Amino acid sequence: MNGYHILNKCLCIAAAFYLIISVCSCESSYRSGNADIDNILNNLVTGEKTEAALADIRELDLSGLNIDSLPPLLAHCTGLVSIDLSHNAFTAIDMTKYEKLARIDISHNKLEHLSEDFMTADSLKNIRILNLTGNRIASIPPVLTKMTGLQELY
Repeated sequence: MNGYHILNKCLCIAAAFYLIISVCSCESSYRSGNADIDNILNNLVTGEKTEAALADIRELDLSGLNIDSLPPLLAHCTGLVSIDLSHNAFTAIDMTKYEKLARIDISHNKLEHLSEDFMTADSLKNIRILNLTGNRIASIPPVLTKMTGLQELY
C-alpha cells in the first residue's frame, strides 16, 4: 500500500470521526432525539445505515488538511448546507453531489477556474455565499452568472 492510499484511509477515518461529531451536534438530531453516538459509531463501523447518518450532516469543515480531492465517504453527505474546504490543495472541484449547499468556502487552494459543471444547474441557484479568495483565478468565472441567489462573493 503506497503513501497516497494510507493518507486517503487516514483522511477517511478522520472525516468519519468528524462526521460522527457533526451528526451528534446537528439540530435535526436533537429534535428527533435519535442521535445516539453509540448507534452512529456502530452504523459507521458495520456499514448499516451509514448513508442515512451521513446524509443528515449539514455543516462540514475540512479546512487545512492539504487534500486535493474529497474523500469518497463524503459523497454520502447529500444534506450539506455549508462546507469549508479552505487552505487545501484543490486544483479542481466537483460539488455535483451536494445540491443543498448554500455556503462554500474554497479559499486558499490552487484553483485556476471554476468549470461550468462543478455543480448541477439547480444547485447553483442555492449558493448564497462563495469564497474563492487566495486562488489562482484570473478572470470572473462564467458559472457565477448562474448563481442567482448569490449574496456574498469573496
